[in-house]
Amino acid sequence: MLSASYATTASYVLQAVSASFATTASYVLGGGGGTSAKAGSGSAASFTGTPRSSSIAFGSVFSNNLYAVIVTGEDARSWTIQSKTSAGFTINSNSSVALTAPVYWIATAYN
Repeated sequence: MLSASYATTASYVLQAVSASFATTASYVLGGGGGTSAKAGSGSAASFTGTPRSSSIAFGSVFSNNLYAVIVTGEDARSWTIQSKTSAGFTINSNSSVALTAPVYWIATAYN
C-alpha cells in the first residue's frame, strides 16, 4: 500500500503548476521569436452595416499579416475576421442585430 507521505506531495504538485514553471506572459509576447501583440476594443456603435462589422486599424503596423486574432464580445456572436493586412483587419459580427456592449480583440504575431 502506498503511504500518503510517499504519494505526490503538495510541494511536488505546486512545483509542477507554479508560475515559474509555466510559460510566462513576458516570454510568450516578447520571447526569442520576435513575437509581439496588439490589443484594443471597439464600441458597439462602431459596428455598422449588414451584417454588422467594424474595421480595426493598428497604431503601428505588423511587418506582415502573419498574426492571429482573438475576438471577445459581451454580445453573443460568432465573430469572424476579414480583410486582414499588416495594418489591421475587420471584425464581422455575422449578425444584423445591433450590439449593446464593447468588443475586445488581441492580435498576436507568429512569425
